[in-house]
Amino acid sequence: MGNGNAKAQISQQQQQPQRGPVTFYSSVYSPPCRGLWMVLKASGVDFILKETDILSGEHKKPEYLAVNSFGTVPALKDGTMCIGESRAIMQYVCNRYAAGSALSLYPKDPAARAVVDQVLYFDTSLITAVYKYTKLAEVLFKHEKHLELDGKDEMKKKLLSLENFLSKNRYLAGDHMTIADLSVLANLVVLDICHFDDYEDFPKLKEWMKTMKALPYFEACCGKHNKAVTEMYQKVLHE
Repeated sequence: MGNGNAKAQISQQQQQPQRGPVTFYSSVYSPPCRGLWMVLKASGVDFILKETDILSGEHKKPEYLAVNSFGTVPALKDGTMCIGESRAIMQYVCNRYAAGSALSLYPKDPAARAVVDQVLYFDTSLITAVYKYTKLAEVLFKHEKHLELDGKDEMKKKLLSLENFLSKNRYLAGDHMTIADLSVLANLVVLDICHFDDYEDFPKLKEWMKTMKALPYFEACCGKHNKAVTEMYQKVLHE
């Protein structure tokens, strides 16, 4: 009887996912990295942070390409497995490690998960619009100055879509925060670098932003890095 209980305990322990540490390759300049950082914090996964200097091209060197052949950040290494693309990593982390309350970050129910995936796919076009509007890459990597910010109409269409997502729910993909909220948040706050504050037509989005920025890990994972990039961005424009 005792041996049976011991075997059952061992079997149960073997079924429990080991919660890291995984190796997280990040860059303070990358909004998707900040989104993944918040997901790792929210899901309680231990990780080793490896800062990757993308301004000097470290992400294009052979050592990094061996981890992520795309040559982009973020990347995640878990044992012998390596994966790139922030949203895919978020999904993997939740599938592999989420437990307890963190399970709601990426729900198992197919219908609920499909809604989360819908917002994640939308987020790929959102970050494109954000980059186009802010000219972030042109300023940080090419030191271009005196740029006219265009694409505001397109940006506002994206904000309207987010407002519509929030029309029936407290969060973008339902009544609970999911990885979609964290991914969108990290990309949307990039607008702060050019002092975009045109949210008056989007009251639900404005309230959602306030709620999300109050998360206990927002400032450490996202806020302070966005502020540092804002300083660099503004310095290039005005030097």
